[in-house]
Amino acid sequence: MKRRIFIYVLLICFNTFLIIGCSKKDKDNSSTLADQPSSNVSENNENTNTESGQLQCKEMIVQREADCFSFKKDEIAREGLLQDIEDLLWIVPRGGAGINETGTDKDISEVPIIKDINKVIHNNYTTDETNNKYTWIRLVCDPYLPKEGENAVKHKDIILYVDPDNVSDAVFGIQNPDKDSQWNITVLPGYGEWLKKEIDILLRIKAGL
Repeated sequence: MKRRIFIYVLLICFNTFLIIGCSKKDKDNSSTLADQPSSNVSENNENTNTESGQLQCKEMIVQREADCFSFKKDEIAREGLLQDIEDLLWIVPRGGAGINETGTDKDISEVPIIKDINKVIHNNYTTDETNNKYTWIRLVCDPYLPKEGENAVKHKDIILYVDPDNVSDAVFGIQNPDKDSQWNITVLPGYGEWLKKEIDILLRIKAGL
């Protein structure tokens, strides 16, 4: 009888230790899994960022008459003007915000100011007497081609400049990612003064001018 009681007590003790050990192991495993980052979440976030259609600008080049400056991506990442241009990229082809003009595809040979802009860039952002009267912004971007069903605008570089023939207006240019020499040009009535003020603010902050 005593032997049976002794064996029974041993079994109870063994089961108790077994339950405690399993519980601790499960708790440790749970903590370890909770502390590990989810690779799926990270991958999903990366996909969201790269597939959002957001304007991916590598460089912003700005000219105000004789002054010309280049700002890299990190320098202008938080600039409101960059967001404004991204908004215009969506609005201009669709109309709205006072923009009712239809864009026209033109070869660079038909848009002298863009030829002059290229000349300034190729001359290491140096202007001369033939092109020192312009005010413009150029966003240097990688070619962007929307995926099927994506409601976005294909583009390479974006140019926004004050119309030299009517300074109260601005002109919005979208470079064709399939043909660098072709631009879609749209006049933005009444946007000239806004653009000049925005460039003044940008150069005041970034260049101290």
